[in-house]
Amino acid sequence: MTGFPILDHDLKKRSRSGRNTLWRILLSAGGFVVVLGFLQVGRFAGWTPVRLGDRLFHVLSLLGIAYCLLAGLVLTADCLSSEKRQGTLQLLFLSNLPPSNIVVGKLVASSLPAYYALFAFLPLHALPFLLGGVTSGEFWRTSLVMFTLLTASLVVCAWISARSFSGRKALAAAAAVLAIWFALPWLWIPTGHDMPLAHWFPDPLHFWLAARDQVFRTTPTSFHTRLATIWLAIGVGCVWTIWSTHRFLNVPVKMRKAGSPRFHREWSPRELRVRERWYALNPVAWVARQRAPLKFPLVVFLLLFGGTALVSVYFGDALMNQSDVFMTYVFCLHGLLKLWLAWELSRCLSRDQSDGLLEPLLAAPLTEHQIVHGWITGLQTVFRWPVVLLLAMDFVVWWTCDLSSWRYPLLAMMGTVVFDAFTLLWAGLYFGLIARNATRGLLQTVSLVLLGPWFCGLALLAIFAALQLQWLVPSSMFGICVVWVGIGLLVDAVLCFHCSRQLGGNFRHLVAEKT
Repeated sequence: MTGFPILDHDLKKRSRSGRNTLWRILLSAGGFVVVLGFLQVGRFAGWTPVRLGDRLFHVLSLLGIAYCLLAGLVLTADCLSSEKRQGTLQLLFLSNLPPSNIVVGKLVASSLPAYYALFAFLPLHALPFLLGGVTSGEFWRTSLVMFTLLTASLVVCAWISARSFSGRKALAAAAAVLAIWFALPWLWIPTGHDMPLAHWFPDPLHFWLAARDQVFRTTPTSFHTRLATIWLAIGVGCVWTIWSTHRFLNVPVKMRKAGSPRFHREWSPRELRVRERWYALNPVAWVARQRAPLKFPLVVFLLLFGGTALVSVYFGDALMNQSDVFMTYVFCLHGLLKLWLAWELSRCLSRDQSDGLLEPLLAAPLTEHQIVHGWITGLQTVFRWPVVLLLAMDFVVWWTCDLSSWRYPLLAMMGTVVFDAFTLLWAGLYFGLIARNATRGLLQTVSLVLLGPWFCGLALLAIFAALQLQWLVPSSMFGICVVWVGIGLLVDAVLCFHCSRQLGGNFRHLVAEKT
């Protein structure tokens, strides 16, 4: 037996699965497609090899940083809370193992696939050396930035998992912490001032900018202080995670009695009328509406989208001085909403099946089409309001700000958000039902609906370059947006047709297979 038996057990268990190899293959293949497509774009734009290498290096760096921040949400946000729900964490503490052994074993075993994928991505990240424009110091500093951010993301999500019992709440809290960490320094842009202690706050984007040659040669302390601050926070986070996990044993679990007001409450006349109307339409739609959580996320999105709209109205001129940063923030809000939709929708049927709700529905005198149509109708009425709020924010930004070169991309985003939301509804229900767990269903939904159109477009550019079909590539921003919207709509149509056909015709068979 080694000094870390939990780590030894989990590594042996994970070595028999193909997830580690799959992570490396997917990340390397995605980076390869991005490189080929970007080389094609640079070739048509007439960039010099030095400029092309510099731009390609920055694009790959941003993709690597995004992967490092999101890896913790997938791998460690539920690593300890799932052990609490299953009751295995309490059994581990009955042994003579110290809490540090248990936490380190679970954290390292859950994090290794992320490090494997990052190390597989680094050789691809070094390809801009062949084109020029990138020094060895900038490459190694950027690699250190990605490694540090990956470690910080994994530790932060593990710390939140140690303090949570519900997997959904742990993931939501981890996503909120990472979003605040990323966006906090940019909230001071409309004021025209820097955030207090801005040179010490180690947000991911400024940390990466401090590693570039132009900044590092003039102020190297900016990079070193951020690096030291993050690693100090990582050490504190590891100690805090161990303490939180050990403290869990001494905190009683609060159980809600059946006689509490949560289970016994009187329905208002308005709620009774709404329920009767939905029962007359489709009883499954009423069940879907009641099961979908929306109150707290709706308030969060209302504050985000309303705040962005107000900032664009009152600080429109100041924002246009940083138009690239502001529009990147707007596009991040689009991505945040779509990720939240994919997260909630991919867990609907999986959660209801684990709660034993689908079996009574299958025994009811309803056809498969009525059951699936009821779920779609009920969820549409619930999740349409965040989409409406996002479209209202986009319209205010488009109307009040002088977007110049960003006008067509924003219109393209407004046109695709409705179709993407509808596709996420069908794909989330289908992949969440057939997947082994809800996390795998989420990954399949996000990879096909959100990342699929981007990789299809870059793959087409690579094919056009190989076949010498330069005349098929649009040269203006309007043409690029039209092609992008067309590819997105085509992918959405194919996924909606496939998922609706599978759910509408084989719903009972799919539920029985997973049961």
